[in-house]
Amino acid sequence: MGGGPKKVFRADDEAASEIRERQATLTDEAALEEARLLSIPSNPPFDSAVALRRRLAPMTRVPTLEGSLADLAADPRTAFVLGFVDGLLPLETIVDVAGLPEQETLAILERAITNNVIVFREPPPSRR
Repeated sequence: MGGGPKKVFRADDEAASEIRERQATLTDEAALEEARLLSIPSNPPFDSAVALRRRLAPMTRVPTLEGSLADLAADPRTAFVLGFVDGLLPLETIVDVAGLPEQETLAILERAITNNVIVFREPPPSRR
């Protein structure tokens, strides 16, 4: 008589519906933030800014570009930060003027130092 196939209700349909309701949705802010952090290409394993500052100390050192950005497979943020490495600005100033989150900027600088893309030259002897 009438129309299409009858829907057979199963207990697992109800359970599946309940699970879907509990799963994170696009309005779940914690899930969105986690996804955002995972999507950042230059996101290194998390190190606090304090730990990075200790490893880079003293922050008054002045870095110079030695290698190529290609040595880092540089993304745009890395290239932007390393654009401030001019042999004149100390690390502290580079962190301040880059305008990115401090932890991210410090991690980029540390990675560049580790890969010998930036180095520190000895200051010329002072004349007396």
